[in-house]
Amino acid sequence: SLRLEGLQKAPEHEVIPQVARAVKMVPEVEVQDGEVLAVLPGRRKRGPALPRPRTVAACQPAIGCGRVAGMEEIKDTARATVRIGFDGRVHKTFRGHSARERFDHETRVLRHLQARGCDFVPQVLESDSAQLRLVTTNCGRRVDHLAPERQEELFATLERFGVRHEDRALRNITYRVADGRFCVIDFEFATLLEDDGSGLPLTLKPTLAR
Repeated sequence: SLRLEGLQKAPEHEVIPQVARAVKMVPEVEVQDGEVLAVLPGRRKRGPALPRPRTVAACQPAIGCGRVAGMEEIKDTARATVRIGFDGRVHKTFRGHSARERFDHETRVLRHLQARGCDFVPQVLESDSAQLRLVTTNCGRRVDHLAPERQEELFATLERFGVRHEDRALRNITYRVADGRFCVIDFEFATLLEDDGSGLPLTLKPTLAR
């Protein structure tokens, strides 16, 4: 990917007073044959390494901030809260309407994809049915722009693993810097294209999706 220093910068933020330092957000742009294919949220450019703060006080402005037991809160809606721990794991807690059904379905879909060897979706690490909490691997940062044909290609590839996403929105596509891979997230309303013999619904979309 190509990093453009002057395209856009978020304002500087203080992390916490005890270890205050400037944090600049520098967007990254993927370019192929002179065409912009993807614009990724800016990475933080920091000063000299300092001890890791105990709480997070600077988040992406468009997502919002949260402080819960050493985690960064990146989503808080009527349907779920999503937080990322310092170990990089994603903690998603389901709540609201049909929370139990949505938790069970997303866990089931992700385990199906995991068994099929699909490596561009979250991998299930823990599943707590009592707390309706799903812990998965981190699929990276949200994408601000991705060429429509690349989006279609990504969701079409997903269907080869037996799952149709049902919500083909850019907000459900991320970019994983570790291996330069675009990923797909949020499978609450996805459809399993093959009957797994469990007797459970293959999708929740007809009755629950908004």
